[in-house]
Amino acid sequence: MQCFTVAVPRAVVAIRLGRNWIGIEQNKEYIEMAQKRISEIK
Repeated sequence: MQCFTVAVPRAVVAIRLGRNWIGIEQNKEYIEMAQKRISEIK
């Protein structure tokens, strides 16, 4: 689990390795940035 996901580097690595991950973020702008970046690698 990663609190305050920000630029999502750990999530990107987890996805590339086929692992599950949980990200927590309260800033809407960062959530949108994270969703965009994650959708680009899927």
